[in-house]
Amino acid sequence: MARGKTTLHFRGGPNDGEAIEGVALYNVVPSLRYATGSGFTEEAKGLVGVFVNASTRPGNWLSYEVALYCKAEPVERQSGVYYDFTGMNTVHRCRAFTQTHSRCKNEALTGEEACRAHARDSNLAQVRLRP
Repeated sequence: MARGKTTLHFRGGPNDGEAIEGVALYNVVPSLRYATGSGFTEEAKGLVGVFVNASTRPGNWLSYEVALYCKAEPVERQSGVYYDFTGMNTVHRCRAFTQTHSRCKNEALTGEEACRAHARDSNLAQVRLRP
């Protein structure tokens, strides 16, 4: 392994046994979200579609699933960094509209209908949200 690089190993959950090699050490964080599986899209005439790969979500995405992992304590004689599965979370798209009347592309805050930028608005009641 190149100097300053490591391998991330995932234990449990949908990514059990996966490894990502050549990760810069400054990218090793205490917890991370790993986009997995499929998600839902907003189609014409109010229809809902499905996309297969959440890591490359389309522009009309509505929601997708992420696996949550926490960094494990180092174990003797194991190389790399290990992450243990802690659960799943659904990521929803912000329901606000931008000043150009297009749908906001940001993720909504957990348990909220709006992203950080739109939730920060002191008068959230006046932000136009999509039903």
